[in-house]
Amino acid sequence: MKKVLFADDREEFRHLVTELLNSWNYEVVVASDEDMATVLLETIAPGIVITDLNMKAEDGGLKVLVKSKALYPDVPVVVSSGDFDEIEGMRAKLEEHGADLLFPKPYKPDELKAALDSLGPPTMRYVLAWFLKTAGEIPSTEYCDEWMAATRNLNGCLRTAFGDNPLDQSSETELDPASHKAFLALKEVAKKWEGK
Repeated sequence: MKKVLFADDREEFRHLVTELLNSWNYEVVVASDEDMATVLLETIAPGIVITDLNMKAEDGGLKVLVKSKALYPDVPVVVSSGDFDEIEGMRAKLEEHGADLLFPKPYKPDELKAALDSLGPPTMRYVLAWFLKTAGEIPSTEYCDEWMAATRNLNGCLRTAFGDNPLDQSSETELDPASHKAFLALKEVAKKWEGK
């Protein structure tokens, strides 16, 4: 179960979103403001951080983002707001500090779930489906060597993490960090021919 640090200063909203995240099998740690969130970041290791932008300070979410990226650079941070352009230059500042997603309020549950699914490590099922679809689309031999090298790298990472037959894992098993990185590298190779 992935741990989410969720920071928002509105109690009723925290309660509703916590119930929603729990229903999607996330373990939720709640913070009522940016100060509490930054303290919690010192003591827990979240898999995802979701923070409101405007809490005690109108840019409180920026403080949470900066602290999270300093401690856990690879952990995705979602910053939410009803209006990212209310504070001049805030959108650019959030992106500059590494926000992985700027998510509008009010939340639409299906869009939030899709966004969170896209941020976490992919499952074995997703990787296999993507690989089978994409491998059949290689347009020429131009990228074959690079594709094969990236595929061998991913296979090696999967074997290191999951043993000689990674496909014996549950289809919902999430990739470990090294395999996730190798998978992202393979996707970058695919982008080269998809962009042509």
